[in-house]
Amino acid sequence: MDFYRLLWTYDSKSISVIRWLLISGIALKKREEIEMAYIITADCVACGACKPECPVEAIAEGDPIYTIDAEKCTDCGACANVCPSDACKPKA
Repeated sequence: MDFYRLLWTYDSKSISVIRWLLISGIALKKREEIEMAYIITADCVACGACKPECPVEAIAEGDPIYTIDAEKCTDCGACANVCPSDACKPKA
């Protein structure tokens, strides 16, 4: 019996659970495929200009340079627009 035909044999509550599991699996897969849009290179002078500009608070002070949290970065480019040392770059 193929998978889709099997789905129809369950009651509606079971189908909802199966759909949730499938959607969760797809969301997790897509999340794993997402790469950070911006990185902060070694050119960073740790001035802190980028941190307040980030709308999702993805930038944190690191040692010795600032870092971007890949889970939070939304690829807006606000950090790159204000960086005086041009250290915020799109990840290639």
